[in-house]
Amino acid sequence: MQFPVPQFTDVEDKIIGPLTIKQFGFVFAAGIVVVLVFTSTKSVLAAIVAFLLVGVPALGIAFAKINGGNCIHCKACDIKDPTQNIVWTPSEGGSGPQYEMM
Repeated sequence: MQFPVPQFTDVEDKIIGPLTIKQFGFVFAAGIVVVLVFTSTKSVLAAIVAFLLVGVPALGIAFAKINGGNCIHCKACDIKDPTQNIVWTPSEGGSGPQYEMM
């Protein structure tokens, strides 16, 4: 007897346009910081520096997809179910993560 394992359980709902609430929060907070720097200094150069120091990392945190759970999930299923009753399909293109040394 095989049981299907739910996939993509970590997908967040899109709340504001194409953004999740977490992504919107990071982008909004970084935008507020850049606007505050610009209004307090009246310098475009300071706003550009603030964007580079605050905005770019915030965009990276908001939109970067770090998915290391595939291998952990796969190995956990192998350990938990040695008889292979659970059908697991990797989410990265159907073949799972591609590591050279494994």
